[in-house]
Amino acid sequence: MEELINQMRQWLTQEGFHVIRAMHNDTLPRLQNFLIAVGAGEIRTQDATVCDYLGKDSAGSLYYGRPLRAELTFEVCSTWRQGAAGCDGAAVSLLKALRKDEAPFHCTGISLGRTSFDPKANCFRRTVTAAGPMWMYYACRAAESGGEDEA
Repeated sequence: MEELINQMRQWLTQEGFHVIRAMHNDTLPRLQNFLIAVGAGEIRTQDATVCDYLGKDSAGSLYYGRPLRAELTFEVCSTWRQGAAGCDGAAVSLLKALRKDEAPFHCTGISLGRTSFDPKANCFRRTVTAAGPMWMYYACRAAESGGEDEA
């Protein structure tokens, strides 16, 4: 998930957004303009199977995996001078970017939270959550899986 967050940060930066990694506390850098903090949301399995067999490569490694539904959270923050309208405008710009085909995460669902003022950080905030499919997979040698013997 960390790799996806880093890809999304890099891509949004190329799209012209000021992006940081979401932190575990509420500390934000001093805002001059709006920024977006990207973090991980919920990750859920889409079915009850432990893992499905996906196939074997030419080196003899077996691949197993399962589909997941992952969420990325985007905390859109704007200065008090920009007002709630500035925060809302930045959130709309983010929504347009997330819907682009070249985005590193294919969003199948996007939800917007309400814009609110955070007096502690002295800024307006709005949470955008993007959900989409991902695959969790792993490889093992044929002998390790208890299956075929290695030749």
